[in-house]
Amino acid sequence: MIDAMQMHDPWAGSMWAGGMWLWAVLFWGLAIAGAVLVVKSLLGRGLERDADPLDILKRRYARGDIDRATFEQMKKDLEDSR
Repeated sequence: MIDAMQMHDPWAGSMWAGGMWLWAVLFWGLAIAGAVLVVKSLLGRGLERDADPLDILKRRYARGDIDRATFEQMKKDLEDSR
């Protein structure tokens, strides 16, 4: 039997009344945030391609990707090629 509350509330007893709306909002929020991160990552890589090679070399050394001897050799090579 349908009570008076269910007759006036079309959402009563549906999945949205049980809190499923929260999961839908969470899903779409994460999907949008993920898309933004992917786009920012792709744009960031494009900017590094246009950067000065010496700046890139300095960043690699600062991150610890290369040791001092490698840094000095590559720096010398870059300066010689200019």
